[in-house]
Amino acid sequence: MKPKELKKEALSNFSGKFLKLLSMQFIYLLIVFAISLLTGFLVSKTSASSSMSSLFLLIYYIISFPLSFGILSVTMRMSKKEDVSSTEFINVSLKKFISYWKVMLRIFIKILLPIILFFIIAVFVTTFVLTHTSTITELSNTTFILSYLVSLITIVFIIYLVLPYALSLFILHDNPDKSSKEILEISSNMMKNNKFNYIKLLLSFIGWYLLFGIIAYISKEFLPQIVSMFIDYIPTLLLVPYITITQLAFYENVKNNIDSKDDTSVETEE
Repeated sequence: MKPKELKKEALSNFSGKFLKLLSMQFIYLLIVFAISLLTGFLVSKTSASSSMSSLFLLIYYIISFPLSFGILSVTMRMSKKEDVSSTEFINVSLKKFISYWKVMLRIFIKILLPIILFFIIAVFVTTFVLTHTSTITELSNTTFILSYLVSLITIVFIIYLVLPYALSLFILHDNPDKSSKEILEISSNMMKNNKFNYIKLLLSFIGWYLLFGIIAYISKEFLPQIVSMFIDYIPTLLLVPYITITQLAFYENVKNNIDSKDDTSVETEE
């Protein structure tokens, strides 16, 4: 299905439920904001070193990330017509805390070695190019170009590595008894021949991000800081639920296509 069709299907599936999605996202933002304030307060009060600041930041991520999976899981239950409360995602994130981080850790391990090899090659190529640059001006220009080029290629490369596992959390919800290894294998199989479609789906939201970016820029220039800070959260409040239900429509579409192919092959064998 095309991105436009997936979005239409997603909005249709969640007709009359979007307010609950927004309320969940709002509660999530309040919790994350509170955790952020608490970690910031601890850093300022303890005169923490850079290592301690990094530790507090790590704790913030460890707590907040599973909450986003809780929202995803509850959203999937809502798509099955289950009646859930706006705070149910907190219970889910606590129950699935270990399972979530097992999947995330396995993804990290999967992509770690290729990333290390990539950086080794990047350092080698960069060093080679810079050592063969003759003048100071050329060296400055070459360094500037290489830094942006390497950054761009790094982002693209990491996206390429992570893309096969894009459906892992959806699969975790549907298959809570499967191991993290099995979940990644299922996701990789589901994303075969679907990577480009998934990229197109994500790119279809660029217009929204640009709009919210312009609004955020204008608010920072002309509005008080406290107002601007809250406006910065609007994309997360409004856009994230929309993207989530569209990704869910993509996942269900891919899963149904695979199931229908399996049924067809079984009938052919019979």
